[in-house]
Amino acid sequence: PPAAPTDATPAANLLICSGSTTTLSVTGTGTLGWYDASTGGTWLGGGSSFTTPVLSDTVTYYSQDSTCGESARTAITVIAYSPNVFVTGNDTICTGQTSNLTANGASTYVWTGGPSTAGISISPSSDTTLYVTGTDTNGCVNTDSVVVHIAVPMVYITGDDSICNGQSTTLMGNGAVTYSWFPGPTSASYTVNPVMDATYILTGADAYGCIGKDTLTVDVSPGLTVTVTGTTTICENESTTLTANASGANSYVWSSGPSTASYTVSPTTTTPYSVTAIDTISGCVGSTTITVTVNPLPDVSVFTLGSGATATNFTADSYLWVFCPIYIPAIGTNDTQFYLSVFTADYAVIITDNGCTDTSECVTLAAIGIDENIAAEDVFSVFPNPASMQINIKSNSAFTSVNITDVNGKLVISQESTTTTVTVNTAELQNGLYFVQLMNGSKPLSGAHKLVIEN
Repeated sequence: PPAAPTDATPAANLLICSGSTTTLSVTGTGTLGWYDASTGGTWLGGGSSFTTPVLSDTVTYYSQDSTCGESARTAITVIAYSPNVFVTGNDTICTGQTSNLTANGASTYVWTGGPSTAGISISPSSDTTLYVTGTDTNGCVNTDSVVVHIAVPMVYITGDDSICNGQSTTLMGNGAVTYSWFPGPTSASYTVNPVMDATYILTGADAYGCIGKDTLTVDVSPGLTVTVTGTTTICENESTTLTANASGANSYVWSSGPSTASYTVSPTTTTPYSVTAIDTISGCVGSTTITVTVNPLPDVSVFTLGSGATATNFTADSYLWVFCPIYIPAIGTNDTQFYLSVFTADYAVIITDNGCTDTSECVTLAAIGIDENIAAEDVFSVFPNPASMQINIKSNSAFTSVNITDVNGKLVISQESTTTTVTVNTAELQNGLYFVQLMNGSKPLSGAHKLVIEN
């Protein structure tokens, strides 16, 4: 077989720029051909030279002499390359800072829209993409790009921005690496308990030293205003219902009492009561204390002598003497400390002092001018009693007339008599209490009988 062709390609044709073609050459004595493989492969053309297609990588071609058989193939390698153009520098900056970039890997450079130097300095206000084209000593060209990023840390505050007076809230900084509160500490978290609305400013720095800010206003709601209604001054043995109210509250708690708005109390002495109102949604609370004053019942002791009675309580606000046991006002001057009986009867005094009222025990008083030792029951009887249409009177001794008076001392019936028994028509009398007295001339025989009319 013939000898393999000899590579005659100039060295400059074996190292080319990516995207270029080159011409390869061999010498030989016979029929020369070009292939893409060391054996077999595709025949690319004949002759002592071969022009490659556009190359972008390293490729090996093979030449063979086919005269009188096939010779060994001669390998010729073409290196197609681009310079490794790359950019270094600070491609992440803060707003207002300058990025200094340097192109590398070539001999000369051209920045798109910029200088024809390796270095460039820019201060963009937003993210910006730059392109640089580099050319090496062989005239080969390549391009690189870089994005200059404006770092703006998204600093923000989390935490409750609405609290009640007396409460606290923890504010938390987010989105940065280091933090500084104004006013406050240099930490991510900050627990505050303002007494009025307050604004907090947070400054945060990221890993590049870029600064971001956020503000948060904490609204401080005043505590609940609690009012209590109900009678706060009572008398001994009485009770009162206290009712708490606070706008926004949905729960109430009484000290030593129920968890309701209303609380019925029966103190024996003057006692303070405290209640707390709660808004379970916001957590706001409010409290107040109210005192229930307990006034003692007045002294209702009575001293009697003959036809007169005296209440021993001489400082009371008012007095009212009444008949027992029906407790209607007694006849005569009945609103003073002292009472003088007009009729022999049972009496009590109702005393009011400091708003408190009590009634004395019943006492018996004789009528004025009547021998208190002569009771009506010992002299005459009245029947039926209670009565309606008429009454019958039977006396132990003669009398001249029957007098019937009402509780106000008004004479309503006067009937003459000459015997010891008499019947009196009472059909015209209204229901109520009356007093029956037998007279001997102008002088009563004894005390008076009480008469009840029930028609």
